[in-house]
Amino acid sequence: MDIQAENKKEFGILKSAMAIFSVASVLFSAHAGGGFATGNQENTYFVSLGWSGIISLVLAMFLLTMTMREAMIMYNKFNLKSHKQLFEKLYHPFDKLEILFEVFFDIMVVMAVAAAVSGAASALQQYLGWNYYVSIVIVGAIILCLTNIIKYGYGYCGYLAIAIVVVPFLTVGVYKNRKA
Repeated sequence: MDIQAENKKEFGILKSAMAIFSVASVLFSAHAGGGFATGNQENTYFVSLGWSGIISLVLAMFLLTMTMREAMIMYNKFNLKSHKQLFEKLYHPFDKLEILFEVFFDIMVVMAVAAAVSGAASALQQYLGWNYYVSIVIVGAIILCLTNIIKYGYGYCGYLAIAIVVVPFLTVGVYKNRKA
């Protein structure tokens, strides 16, 4: 086997490994939620448990992936048009049980946003010395503004808004750490 063919084979393996890592990272970050930003969830549920934590992480992601796969297959098989229709189909013959799912889903979204705001406010308090409650108000206002900009701003406007907010925070954090 010549060197060029061997390099192509190694590059193909590396490319496949990166694709697998990318998908796994997206799945894990989608699963982790607000605890991912602070590192608290990983430490509490996976790192502190050693190898059994790593194995349970892989198992949790596998179960999540298989559940999502089955939901996508069902969604396409029955030509469903919304998540509401999917859950009505899942809960059949108890179609009204879908309302309970909607209520718990809304509660979950509020809790996830609250966890992310709390984590960001804690970081601002720790790194910049800001008051925690003032930080909560500031981060909440930023999220509200960005949500509206992204919602109504088409194309790259939403990404620009995120960059305008994130870049100054990163700059201040790097500058503050460099001084310490």
